[in-house]
Amino acid sequence: MKSPASVLGADQSAALWFLGAGSLVNALGSVVSFIGVGLSIALLVAKTVSQPPGIAITDPDRIVRALDVFILMANFNLLLAHFIGVGAAVWLSMQALKARHRFAVALG
Repeated sequence: MKSPASVLGADQSAALWFLGAGSLVNALGSVVSFIGVGLSIALLVAKTVSQPPGIAITDPDRIVRALDVFILMANFNLLLAHFIGVGAAVWLSMQALKARHRFAVALG
């Protein structure tokens, strides 16, 4: 039977590196998602403001379509997914470091 020290001490730096890399990728994805959501909102506001009230619109590119709203919803869901990923990676990193600290205290 293996001792817990041999199992818990095995290649921890690689696991923590992957958690850090995942946090970085999710943070960068969140920044890009913020830009995408901002541009989508700006596009919808510009289309809405450019529509004259009470007049039939002859240019179909100037009306707000359902696809525009779906794109905004998809961008928001992407942003939410990145925030959940960042939160999960940070929580997992904190739990791993807490367990490592408890293990080190128990040994010494």
